[in-house]
Amino acid sequence: MSYFVVRIYVDVREKASGVPDRLGLLGVTVIVRQLTVADYVLAEGVGLERKSVRDLASSVFDGRLFDQAERLSESYRKAFLLIEGDLGLLERYVSNFKAIDLAVASVVADYDLRLVYSRDQEESAQILKKLAEKLQEGRASNISLHSKPKLSTLREKQLYLLQSLPNVGPKLSQRILDRFPTLAEFFEAPLPKLEEVLGRAKAEEVFKLLHSSSKGKRDSNNSLLDYLESSKDEGG
Repeated sequence: MSYFVVRIYVDVREKASGVPDRLGLLGVTVIVRQLTVADYVLAEGVGLERKSVRDLASSVFDGRLFDQAERLSESYRKAFLLIEGDLGLLERYVSNFKAIDLAVASVVADYDLRLVYSRDQEESAQILKKLAEKLQEGRASNISLHSKPKLSTLREKQLYLLQSLPNVGPKLSQRILDRFPTLAEFFEAPLPKLEEVLGRAKAEEVFKLLHSSSKGKRDSNNSLLDYLESSKDEGG
């Protein structure tokens, strides 16, 4: 078998886990990017979400697991869910750990995810390398991070556009379209209207994204700052 360089794209938020560093020690070329979907891109059209046992438990009960599974399935032709750690520890985090088993079985069946288990970060890195080697062997080394799902209806295209915004998943994008008849109305909405659908933290992040200059110049319309200041005055 001829030698080739294994490349794995890693979401910037995964750096703290220690897995990317271990991949580097295994000889993998690690490319850190801010990925909108998945923690790792292992090959063209192949994404993987890594969950520690603790994060798995919290993501089941706050609904993130289902949103992430749906987005993985929509964005990649092959999608993996890697669960890392001792499953026996679930009893520390939840009283009914059988609910976790049912949730995992549900997302695997509903979204056609490939399920992988590892004992720790070291084994996670080994599994990621092995998967990437198998998937990349004999194929072009370039990996596109911008592949689009097939979109047939106007609503699907609108939902896809909304889901490119930070922290906006499938369910939230549906609520946005239910609240705002057109995307133009959503993009031009004042911050208080966005808060009604997104909540304060997400609304502020989206508002700033939509109203900030890419050149770093300050917009003459300080409506976001004015609103935040007025909120402080009212609260104080």
